[in-house]
Amino acid sequence: MHEAQSSSPPLSRRPLTLRSRGFAVMGGLLLLMAVGIALIGSAVLLDAATPSEGAWIVLLVAGAAGVFGYLLGFHPRLRLLEEGIELRSVLSTVFVPWARVRTLDAQGRGQLVIGLDDGQSVGHFHYGASLGGELIRYRHHRRVVRRIEDFRAQVGPGAATDREAGEETTLPVVPALCVLLVFQVPHVVAFALSPG
Repeated sequence: MHEAQSSSPPLSRRPLTLRSRGFAVMGGLLLLMAVGIALIGSAVLLDAATPSEGAWIVLLVAGAAGVFGYLLGFHPRLRLLEEGIELRSVLSTVFVPWARVRTLDAQGRGQLVIGLDDGQSVGHFHYGASLGGELIRYRHHRRVVRRIEDFRAQVGPGAATDREAGEETTLPVVPALCVLLVFQVPHVVAFALSPG
């Protein structure tokens, strides 16, 4: 007696988010620098007999450095979903269903390039060509490609989706404002506690 082999459906996976370590470190350093500026500005405000008008410039510089660090290092990402891959940069998000992905290339042009079924390609600035990448032969890029391939192998051809492939402008207003406000807390506290 011959048993019919049933093909098991692909595993359901939670979304996987990938970020560039180099950009995350750079963004983290900018955030640390902004924290230092904010703390120094707060100390100056607490030490001064009368708060200076220039202290608010320190507040804005610290907040701007914090926002820049966040936007550069932590906001952009590659997100792997059951339906496809989402590439978010500072001001835009590109979504590509798995059915449209034909190739993943991390060596050809020194960039992570996703080849589509219509001959076009999509890339991400965190995984672009760079001198550092040339020096280490794009190890991180190749590791990201392996993780994408592993994820894709587990989800199969991808879940059906009504979401169309394409690019949309996404302004990170809420996260940027949150970072800016976090950097204002030490200044507001120092201003409230300052004598006079």
